[in-house]
Amino acid sequence: MIARRTLLRTGAPLVALVLLAGLAAGCEEATGEESGWEGGEAPLDVVATMTIVGDLAEQIGGDAVDVDVVVPVGADPHTFEPRPSDAETVEGADFLVSNGAGLEERWLNDMLARSDGTHVALAEGIDPRTFEEGEDAGEPDPHLWNDPVLVRDGYVPALVDALAEALPDDEVEGLSERAEAYTAELDALDAWAAEAVATIPAEQRKLVTTHDAFGYFGQRYGVDVVGTLYGVSTETEPSPAEVTGLVEAIRDEAVVAVFVETLTSPELMERVADEAGVELGEDLLGDSVGEEEGTDTYVGMMRANISAIVEGLGGEPPAWEGASR
Repeated sequence: MIARRTLLRTGAPLVALVLLAGLAAGCEEATGEESGWEGGEAPLDVVATMTIVGDLAEQIGGDAVDVDVVVPVGADPHTFEPRPSDAETVEGADFLVSNGAGLEERWLNDMLARSDGTHVALAEGIDPRTFEEGEDAGEPDPHLWNDPVLVRDGYVPALVDALAEALPDDEVEGLSERAEAYTAELDALDAWAAEAVATIPAEQRKLVTTHDAFGYFGQRYGVDVVGTLYGVSTETEPSPAEVTGLVEAIRDEAVVAVFVETLTSPELMERVADEAGVELGEDLLGDSVGEEEGTDTYVGMMRANISAIVEGLGGEPPAWEGASR
C-alpha cells in the first residue's frame, strides 16, 4: 500500500536472476552521466517516479532503502503535472529510479538536467516495441512492465546493479537474496499468466482497453490487441471518427468485452461497449498499482489485471500458487 506518497513494504514475494558483475564500475554508469552520490549509507533514500518502479525498489532494496514516490497511486504518469515540491524532491534525490522509454520524459527531463544524483531508468537496457501507426508511430512503447519476463530480465538486473553500487558492501548479499526470491516470483507470475490466458477460448483472445498499454502483454501471451480509445498517452481525446472506428473493429473482430483502466473516465468506453453491443469488463489498473491490499504491489496489480482480462474474455484463471517471502 502507498501512503502519503511513500511506498510501504507489504512483504509481497517477487523475483529476478541477479547479475552483480561490475560493482566497482562507478555510479555514473547507471545514467551515463557523472553522479554526485558517493554511496556508503543505508537506508538509502530513493526517489521513484511512479508506483510500479517504486514497488520494485522496495522489493529489491528491502530495509536498505527508504522509497518516496512522486506520481501517487491512481495518478497517470503520462499526464502528471509536478508541483514545486515534486521538482525539489527529484532534483535533490541522491538516487532516482524511473521507468524510462519516454514514459516520464515530458515532465522529468528538465528536473534531471538540474540534478547531480544517480539516475537509473529501468527500461533503458531493453529494446522496446514501437507503435506502428497513428500519432505515436515510431515511438517506443514504455509499458514494458506488462510483460513480467521483461521485468525479470531487464528491470530487476538494472536496479540490482545500481543499488549494489550505492549501498554499503554489507548490504549487497541481502540485495542479491531478495532479487533471487523476486525472480522466482516473477517466474511464477509468468507461468500463471500463460496458464490463465490459455483458458480463454482461442477465438476470444482479443483485447480492447482505454489506452495502448497492453501490447507487451498481448505479445507475451498471444492476445490480440484489437484497438484502444487513446494512444500511448491519455492526453489527446479520441475524435468521433476514431470512436466509430473502434466500435466497428469490435464488431468486425467479434470482441466479447472491453475494459476501462482506472486512470481514465469510464463514460466514453461505456458508450463504446453499448454501441458495439459487448460487455464491459472489470476495471484494469492502468500505469499504477492499486490502493487496495492485494493490488498495491506490482505482482498484485498484474494478478488483478490478468484475472480481470481472462474472466472478461470467457476464461477462468487458476488458483495463484506463487511463493511468499
